[in-house]
Amino acid sequence: YRLFARRRVRVLAYHGIEDGAESYFSVSREEFERQIALIARTCRPLSLDALDAALAGGQALPKNAIVLTFDDGYDNFRAHAVPILEKYSVPATCFVITATLDAGDPRFLTEADARRLARTDLVTLGSHGASHRSLRQLSAEEREAEIAGSRHRLEQSLGAPVRYFCYPYGTRNDVDTATAASVAAAGYRLAFTSIKGVNTARTPPFLLRRTKVEAGDD
Repeated sequence: YRLFARRRVRVLAYHGIEDGAESYFSVSREEFERQIALIARTCRPLSLDALDAALAGGQALPKNAIVLTFDDGYDNFRAHAVPILEKYSVPATCFVITATLDAGDPRFLTEADARRLARTDLVTLGSHGASHRSLRQLSAEEREAEIAGSRHRLEQSLGAPVRYFCYPYGTRNDVDTATAASVAAAGYRLAFTSIKGVNTARTPPFLLRRTKVEAGDD
């Protein structure tokens, strides 16, 4: 613990930010703002670019380092989460399912929304696969389309490099060393699971752990 204490970082995983939602995965705007205010006051929020640079360079992370991520690319990230993140100057990464960008589903970000968010200082966009399927259950060709194909699609939309990946579902049933190797081969820098825990210098960069924040958490 002492050896790696300065290299520990917790990554939070949010989904929806909305009021009156029936989904257990969603957090209300009021509760979300309380959480972000606490994080801004007591932690050192990092962007994924900052985390990547620190890990790649062997640098010590600041005390109480924390990273915020949002899965699925919901429109309520743009409408509800981003204004609060901007208010407290807390960076975050949103992982987008690329098939939703032009699907016309109002629950998700549009391609134009994604481009606008990518131009802001606080938001980083990453891939959550092409169609949100468990990668471990797919053939090699299907896995390639989900991983490399989604990166190519998102880079075309944004006109900028996409460096980070989040495994759909992300449990031990969905991720193994073969899927992690496929993500690395596709050119990503870091990849995130849904496996609970903090990350240290020993955590593989393509099997990073996260802590879910849901409706029942204060």
